[in-house]
Amino acid sequence: MAFESRQDAMLRIMPNGRYTVEAIMVIICATISLYNAIELLALIFTSSKRRNDLYFWSLAAASVGLLPYATGWLIHYLDVVGDVPDMIINDIGWMLVTTGQALVLYSRIELLIKSQTVLCLIKWMIIVNAGIWHSAITVLIFTIGDQQRLETNSAFIKVEKVQTTVFCVQNFILSGFYLWKTNKIIKKTTPQHRTTRVLQHLIFINILLVLIDVALLAVAFTNNFLWQQGVKAVGYSIKLKLEFAVLGKLGDFLCKGGEPVTDAPMFGFVEMDPEPQSKPRPVQPIPAPETAHCQNNRKPSSASVAESSRNRELVSDETVVDKGKGVIRRTLDKGKSKCADDCCNNGVRASN
Repeated sequence: MAFESRQDAMLRIMPNGRYTVEAIMVIICATISLYNAIELLALIFTSSKRRNDLYFWSLAAASVGLLPYATGWLIHYLDVVGDVPDMIINDIGWMLVTTGQALVLYSRIELLIKSQTVLCLIKWMIIVNAGIWHSAITVLIFTIGDQQRLETNSAFIKVEKVQTTVFCVQNFILSGFYLWKTNKIIKKTTPQHRTTRVLQHLIFINILLVLIDVALLAVAFTNNFLWQQGVKAVGYSIKLKLEFAVLGKLGDFLCKGGEPVTDAPMFGFVEMDPEPQSKPRPVQPIPAPETAHCQNNRKPSSASVAESSRNRELVSDETVVDKGKGVIRRTLDKGKSKCADDCCNNGVRASN
């Protein structure tokens, strides 16, 4: 009975010429997932500042995986090229999406968890799950026919349920670490602290990720393979967009200059934007003491200038200019010798 219902679900057009609900669902889900994948790729390659870390490449690989995953599922539903090519395309996309999405969470969790033992266990959990279940599903795809895969008690359906459960539990563990560490950091910060909002967003996003995984797990046990593929395609694309939105901010707050901040407490975030440098003021040259002394001596005081001009008036009548020889000669009387001497002395002081 379940087999017949699955065959009916694969009908695309009803006798009256209208598309079935399943056909509409397939087209809508495939379109949404493809749109999200293209948008994510555009955002990743245009807004990412660091392209040499695990976060960037895992997010890019998972976003690229959405394209063959949704395309292969759509080709399989429309029965365009046969069972084998579309299942290969779908399987490649599924492997990139599931493991890539887990690596995205792992790439940022190391900013919150400093224990190398915990990080090593998480890393090997992702590697072992990927190696076991990706290989198992791939082998079953090529060893079991399309009709047998649709049966309720087939090995493919059973393994499909188990691997969906395992990957959901894996995501629960990763999201649980995020919730635990961010809640611990928020308790140490003041409510007015500006980083509290980012951490609250991180908690909210991880709760949404858990709810999406629960929805995927619930659909997997409904024995409706068609609806399961549609919900997976849309669910994984939404999860990647949410992770990209919040984990990028987390990396910007916990990093400075591309390197993790290890010498500061985890609840003390730093700014990424450098402070504007003030323009250097031009340095005015300071004159040397000898130069300043000479300049001061060269500037006679007002009293000296007045006295010199008065003395020059006294001897101006006795001054004789020899224009032929270009020599100025002063002839002084005996009674004016003292005035001339004083005048000369003052003139010498002024010239010095």
